[in-house]
Parts: sequence; C-alpha cells; structure tokens
Amino acid sequence: MGSLSSVRSRLFSIAGAIFAFTLVAIAATHIQKDGGILHRLSYQHLRDVTKLTAMLSAAETNQNARVEMEHLAHAVKKWGEDCTFIMDRPVGAPLRLLAAPALREGCAQTVHTADKILAALGDKLAPFAKLSSQLPEIEEEFAEEIHNIDTSVNSLNSRLVIALTSLLWVSGLITALYSAGAALFVARHLGRLHNGVGRLAGGDLNAHISGLHRKDEFGDLARTLDQFRKSAQELKEAREEAESASRSKSQFLAVMSHELRTPLNAIIGFSELIKTAKESVPHATLRTYAGYVLDSGKSLLELIGNLLDISKIEAGRYEMREAALDPHELALETLKAQSEKAEQKNLSLALNIEHEPLRLWAERRALRIILINLLDNAIKFSPEDTVITLRARLKDGHYHMELTDHGIGIPKNAQDLVFEPFLQIEKDLDRSAAGTGTGLPLVRRLMALHGGKAWLHSVPGKGTTACLCFPQDRVLCEAEKLAQPA
Repeated sequence: MGSLSSVRSRLFSIAGAIFAFTLVAIAATHIQKDGGILHRLSYQHLRDVTKLTAMLSAAETNQNARVEMEHLAHAVKKWGEDCTFIMDRPVGAPLRLLAAPALREGCAQTVHTADKILAALGDKLAPFAKLSSQLPEIEEEFAEEIHNIDTSVNSLNSRLVIALTSLLWVSGLITALYSAGAALFVARHLGRLHNGVGRLAGGDLNAHISGLHRKDEFGDLARTLDQFRKSAQELKEAREEAESASRSKSQFLAVMSHELRTPLNAIIGFSELIKTAKESVPHATLRTYAGYVLDSGKSLLELIGNLLDISKIEAGRYEMREAALDPHELALETLKAQSEKAEQKNLSLALNIEHEPLRLWAERRALRIILINLLDNAIKFSPEDTVITLRARLKDGHYHMELTDHGIGIPKNAQDLVFEPFLQIEKDLDRSAAGTGTGLPLVRRLMALHGGKAWLHSVPGKGTTACLCFPQDRVLCEAEKLAQPA
C-alpha cells in the first residue's frame, strides 16, 4: 500500500479524537479550577481589604494594630501577586483571553497599594502619622480595586461557564459524529464484502467483488476474495475439462472398439472364407475377398497411424523432416491416390492452382497426411455426383490451400469441436459415414508444427471448406535456393 490505509487511519483518527476530547476536558477542568481559585481569592481579598480599610479608618496606634495591619497588607499583596501569576502562566492564556482588562489592572493596583501601606508601616518614627496623611488616597484606591475586581471576577466566571460548556459540547459532538461516520464507513464496506462472500459461498463464481480499486485493508481483502473466486473458477473449469476429457475418452473407447472390430472382423472373416474356399470357388470371388481384406487392413493401418502421430505430437516427440517441395505436384499425387475412392461415389476431384510455380518448406509426409485426411472426410460426407475442389493460392505472402465439398456441412458451434481428438459430431455408432474422430485433430496439430493454421467454413446442407494457411517464411520462390529459410 502506498499510503496509510483508510481503515487504519480512521481508527487512529477516532483514537486521536477521543484523546483530543480528553485533553480538552482536562484543560477545561484546569481552567475551571483556576477560575475557582481566582473567585475564592477574590472573596478573601475583599474581606482583607475591607478589614484593613476599617483599621486604617479607626486610626489605632498600638503595636498590635500595627502588626495586624502589616499582616493584612501582606495578605492583600500576596493575593495580587497570586492572581497576576495565575493569569501570566502559559496555561493561563484562556483566563487572559476571557478576563476583562480591569482584573489585571486591579491585581497590579492591589500590589501597589499594599506596598504603599507596608512602606508607611515600616517607618519606625511615625508610621501612623504617615498613614493618616495617605488614608484618603488609599481608601479611594481600595474602593476602585474592590469594584474592578468584583465586577471582573463575576464576569470571568460567567464567561468561563459559557465557554467551557460550549467547548465540551462542541468537541464531544465532533468526536461522536466523526466516530459514527468512521463506524458507518467500516460497516458499509464490510457489508459489501459480506454480500460478495455470501454469493461466493452460494456457488456464484461470477459474483462481483466490490472495492478492488481501493488501496486499504478493504481493497486487500477484496483482491484476496477475487483471487479466491478466480481460483475457484479455474478449479471448476479444470473439473469440467477433466469431466469432458473423461467423457471424450469413454466415447473414444466406444468408437475405437467399433472401428477396430469392423476391419478386424472383415479381415478374419474373409481370410477364413479364402482359407476354407473349395476349388470350385471362382478366382474372381477370392480376389474380391482378398480386396476386402486389403481395404480393411489399410483402414486399420491408417487409424493406428493417426493415433500414433497424435500421441507423438502431444508428447513432443514428433520429428519433422522438412524440405523444399512442390505443393502442386503433391496435390496432384494425393488427388490421384484418392480418385478410386471418389469414383465409387461418382465424385469428381478438381485442382485449381492460382499462383506461379513455387516451393513450400514443409514435411512431405505431414502435408500428404493433411491432404489425405481432408479429402477422406470430403469424400465421406459428399453426396454422389458432386465435385470436390482443391484450391491453392498466395494471399499476402501466405500460402493457402482450400478444399471445398458440397456435403452435409457442420453446424457453426461444432466447427472448432471437430478438431478435438476423438470427438465426433455424430455419436451414434451406426452413423452413415464412418470415422474415428482422429483425422481433423491430426490435421490441426501437423499444421501447428509448421507454424500454420487449420479451420473450417461450413454451412449445414450446403457444404464445407477446409482451410490451410502456411506462414510467409515457408514460401520459397522458384529462383530461391532450395534450402531451409533463415
């Protein structure tokens, strides 16, 4: 995560808000305490000032009166110094802010007046005479101080009550609202993740997990859940593929049982007929039986050959023996090899070459197997008295071969499935056209070994075009040296 997660920051901020509120409460308590001290001292001060003024007015001259007045003057001075100290401290800033200026002036004036009284009392020769001369001034100063201090302290107490009450209410409200907002944030995102987990638990592996874009704990949790969803989906797909492979294997075994037994039964049956034939059996009949044995043997050999080639390719053990070859010549040779089979259904085989003479870098055996398998399928599924056309051309430097028939066609959703090993569109063993489902899969794998592609274009009821495409680097012009291209 590139920054502090929002969940953690919100939790820290809630703790910070509570801590700040606690500090505010402590500060408020301390300020209230200082205000109480000032209020209490102010009453003591008023009492001492009143008593001192009364003693000064009585003009008592004995030693006891002098000591008592000195004591009261010291008490009044100390009150003024204490009040000044309380408000001048760094933590006394709120008191300075809320107190009227007259309070500070009253404190300073109290110290000044007390010093004046103490100075007069300190005169050993005539202390009371000096006090008598200053009495009107002292009484006036005390009267002004009492008024200023009483008014200021009462005003300060009222302001403290209002300010501290407001501060505690506002800070408490902000803390509560922020904590509630953070709790709602956490609850909302947990609720969304809970919904996603519930859908996943219910088997909906396509469920959307919200919060994937977030860069906090919710985002991490959402991405973890999404990874779990993808893993579960992959496991489900793997299981389905395994089940499909198992079904394909079972189908393949059933088909192979039929495809192997059919030629073997023919070979055994006609061989037995030939072996037990009497001398009176015409040679032509025996030759026909021998032809059936030969055809069945070839069919069985072709089936086993396809299976072995697919197995080698799947295992990565198929060895390519490539060379420069003439595709036109190989196409003619393959069409000629399949012509007898085509004539049995009165089919015509046509070849259209739409390019200048060239060479193709490929394995001759593999290309021949590809064309034979495609022609074999086209002949099997084409109706009688139709034409099968093999077309060869260059397009954008790539070599294309297209075999077109007018057979039954293949549904669009099955045009890729037929390239899967052992899969047949017609699952009935008594289908009209025999086949093992190994031809087209072998075609695609051999083309892949050449770096090419194989696919079908088909319309049910109208026919199929099997397409082959060799890459440009396998096309050699006639003038080029017949060697492997770089």
